[in-house]
Amino acid sequence: MGIGYLLGGVACLLYAALVGYFGGIKKSPGLLKLVKMKLNKNMSDDAAVKNFLGSSRSCVSCWSILVYIWSNTRRSLINYRS
Repeated sequence: MGIGYLLGGVACLLYAALVGYFGGIKKSPGLLKLVKMKLNKNMSDDAAVKNFLGSSRSCVSCWSILVYIWSNTRRSLINYRS
């Protein structure tokens, strides 16, 4: 079960890094066009970049909350069994 959390964490960090880099730092025109098309046609480039950075931050923060909850429940189960 722990290896699944590890692989999920690696996938989450990889997603956050790729979205943050290509969307927020490099500002890839194809990704910006895709976000503008899906969310709002009148969106500026800066708003699309903020969406990229926000999604990468939210992915990492959600994963850290899940791992925090999982680690605390595992710890309480181990203490309960002892």
